[in-house]
Amino acid sequence: SLHDDDTVCIFQDAEGNIWVGTHSGVSRFNPKPRFINYQHEPGNNQSLVDNTIRAVQVDSQGALWVGTNRGLQRLDLKTGRFTLYQHDPHDPHSLSNNYVTVIREDRSGTLWVGTGGGGLDRLDRATGRFFAYRYKQNNPGGISSDAVQSVLEDRDGMLWVATAAGLNRWDRRTGRFTAYHHDPEDPHSLSDDWIKTVFEDRAGILWAGSNSGGLNRFDRASQQFTTYRHNPEDPASLSHDKVNSIWEDQRGTLWVATQDGLDQMDRSQGTFRTFTRQEGLPDNAIEAILEDDHGTLWLATHNGLSQFSPSTNTFHNYYESD
Repeated sequence: SLHDDDTVCIFQDAEGNIWVGTHSGVSRFNPKPRFINYQHEPGNNQSLVDNTIRAVQVDSQGALWVGTNRGLQRLDLKTGRFTLYQHDPHDPHSLSNNYVTVIREDRSGTLWVGTGGGGLDRLDRATGRFFAYRYKQNNPGGISSDAVQSVLEDRDGMLWVATAAGLNRWDRRTGRFTAYHHDPEDPHSLSDDWIKTVFEDRAGILWAGSNSGGLNRFDRASQQFTTYRHNPEDPASLSHDKVNSIWEDQRGTLWVATQDGLDQMDRSQGTFRTFTRQEGLPDNAIEAILEDDHGTLWLATHNGLSQFSPSTNTFHNYYESD
């Protein structure tokens, strides 16, 4: 950190470094973003177990949870030490599947872990034991699929679980799931059974992004869905029917990350403005959106990380060279 709070002088050199003179020394600061990399190191059990990262979550205790193709890891950011959780076929309370797709902490501090083939896991942190919710045929109160894509806790404390075979609502009072599915004969049903992401906006409206059926808006009162799809003849329609992420920014604007652009939704009209490579995106396929405290959107694309300013509609992109 800065040598001393009593600063005397400041200078910026030709390389962009900021030099600060204090009464106890000189400090150098580089304002360019600095990326710290965590990678798998063969033979080092304190490194990442696998370099393919499917999920990350910082919990209320300040620990970083990382979901990989080979298990779940907890990183203590103070010590830099990893704790590894993996599936053990001889232990019914181990992680149900090593392919971790999503990690979420609810308001009670419970950690939920979604997997690609073992359903939904609930971690008891006191004992380190996992309790799995698995798909079982002819079980109407169970989860609809073992392939979990996304998890959300809504304002009422209900857990919404997006899977590859429907959207599920888990009632913690009864411990039962209610599943929503696509019905080709019902225009107000879910548009697609493979749900990629689920999001609740500040008004309490639930949004679900699907793998091939576009964007769904759920009316809780009527229990009906309204679908927004891509129409190649309408430039104001959704840019692609594969919706990977949804976010509402500080101004109340809804953003939709699709396989072919970033969409800004006009909810009053049901229309979309699309940002693509032509506007500065490094790639049109966007997997995730996150907003920082300054109102800047960070976009995970198939060609690097993009920083987007909604106030100026400008992008700043970061690549492996950064």
